Amino acid sequence: MCHFRIRVHYWITAAALTVLAACSGGGGGGTAGGTTFTATPLQPVVGSTFSVAAALNAGNEAVGMSNGDPAAPLTFKAVAWTMITTNATTTSAVTSLAVPAGSGSYSAAYGNNNSGAIVGELEESAGGAIVAAYWPNRAATPGQVVLLQQGTAPQGAAYGINTSGRMVGELNDGAASSAVTWSGPLVAPVTLPAAAGQLDATAFFINDAGEIVGELTDATGIHAALWRPNVAGAYVDVPLLLPASTELSGDSSALAINTNGVIVGEATDTSGNVHATRWTPGPSNVYTLADLGATDGGSSAVGINDSGRTVGHAFATANATPTARTWAAGSSAGTALDAALGSSQAYAINATNRVVGMSGTQAFVAVPR
Repeated sequence: MCHFRIRVHYWITAAALTVLAACSGGGGGGTAGGTTFTATPLQPVVGSTFSVAAALNAGNEAVGMSNGDPAAPLTFKAVAWTMITTNATTTSAVTSLAVPAGSGSYSAAYGNNNSGAIVGELEESAGGAIVAAYWPNRAATPGQVVLLQQGTAPQGAAYGINTSGRMVGELNDGAASSAVTWSGPLVAPVTLPAAAGQLDATAFFINDAGEIVGELTDATGIHAALWRPNVAGAYVDVPLLLPASTELSGDSSALAINTNGVIVGEATDTSGNVHATRWTPGPSNVYTLADLGATDGGSSAVGINDSGRTVGHAFATANATPTARTWAAGSSAGTALDAALGSSQAYAINATNRVVGMSGTQAFVAVPR
């Protein structure tokens, strides 16, 4: 398992070191469960050579990161895109998110909510620590950007934010990470309860019911985890470790959860291959695990909307490049999002089935038609 930022940075590094095809737009289209998608590149920052869109809200605002200096391809800034679809044509406009005065050269946006608030991380000062950050909206001025409180932890990141403004992420003390939540931009973080024997934990996503998913590490490996608030909205119960199966008995990670409590992520089989997975809740907190990647060379489910449509990526064979993929609600058989995308990953899907991600070296949006 690897954290989202590591996934993104892997592709950033690959793009910087090899010549990859840019995202193809228009044409083609993939069909999955009755929905056909057409992908279009998102507008690049001037001077950008690659970018990634990591999250998408109901208002068709996407956030992510982009480079802007071809001479320094691994220097990144958080960005936001607004999108309009007219007569089956999608256009976008990109905005570089402001950072506080004195900040370093790196920032990234990982999540946004339906009110337009954005979370991520930034370099606190030139060569300084990477800390969790909050933008009230894409037009925030440097003085409106908030560095989230981290207690004594020098490093941190915020990965998700729900409609009420509660945020989740991780804080790192230099030795291990703790899964945390912030109830607002100006309050201290709350460390999520630890499981017995827990060594490390990260919270990736929070739904509007306050349910948080992520992963934790103990002496036996990495486990997909779910934290639930009690009736008072507090997090006091230890996390629920999501079930494995006989085949998918290795490491696992929960990456997203919808308002119905359906969780998607990935799990490792007995041969070490990673499979996209879905956990569906039932009575008495019993979850049913579905393998979404049994026929692939490797796969991961990264986003799910409230209708249950899931997106991620898969490898056709062990040595192939990934292709963005979508699964219909309740289905274990995924298909390519849009064949024209080529090497690609999908990271998020919103209520209207719009999807964002990265293809080759460029952020894309795929729109159903």
